[in-house]
Amino acid sequence: MRLRTTLRMMMVPATLIGSMMFWQPAYSQVFSNLLNPILQVWVRSQVQQVDDLQVTVSGPDSEVVNGRIRTIDISGRNVVYEGIPARSVNLRGTDIRLDTSGALRGGGLRLIQPVRADLALSFSEQDVNTYLASPTFQEQIRDLRVQLPSQLGGDGFTQVRLEIQNPRVRLQQGRLDLAAVLRIGQGEPAPIRISTGIEVASPRQLRLTNARLVPEQGESTPIESLSGLLIELGEEVEVREVGILPGLLNLKGSFNIETTPVAAR
Repeated sequence: MRLRTTLRMMMVPATLIGSMMFWQPAYSQVFSNLLNPILQVWVRSQVQQVDDLQVTVSGPDSEVVNGRIRTIDISGRNVVYEGIPARSVNLRGTDIRLDTSGALRGGGLRLIQPVRADLALSFSEQDVNTYLASPTFQEQIRDLRVQLPSQLGGDGFTQVRLEIQNPRVRLQQGRLDLAAVLRIGQGEPAPIRISTGIEVASPRQLRLTNARLVPEQGESTPIESLSGLLIELGEEVEVREVGILPGLLNLKGSFNIETTPVAAR
């Protein structure tokens, strides 16, 4: 009788410990899984459009519960961000710190330190042409002034204002072909075709390389004033690689996510 009572008393703490060991991973796993839809809500709030959005949180459950995430992978197709369309986007952030206290009360999450996420972007020809036809692009080139050779109506020395109308791009192997109507100053619009390469000039700048004027007939001629023309990318993005394939423009770099609310109640 005493032996049986003693065994029962010994089993009580063992049962409690066993239930705690079972409950803790179950709770933290549920919490971890809840982050995926919460973060999807935040991503959708940052873009104008995204299809096939996938968010994956990776890391030990005990760390996730306490607001530390080792890795978050985000991917999507047909993304539109600030009026710029992209065929696909892939983001990977590491060592993410979140304030999870709101989520425990049924609220949202808050990012408590900036994240520099690895970024891979792909743009189709249609994406690029949609952007070139947008008011955003026209605003960016409104004050563009370059030195043009005589083939384009310049003197090779004076900087003149360009008005680019109806731009259309074709993405070739390693090069970008631009067909447009060019108006220089108050002159008459004239159709042109320019072929150029693109390279990384700095983390926040791309540069045109070996730009050439392509006539309807005859050989192309270099446009020295356009070779070296810088394209500003803004403060949020840093680019390490740029590549042009037939029909596709690829960028690899990083994207800075600031400490703004990740998701609201």
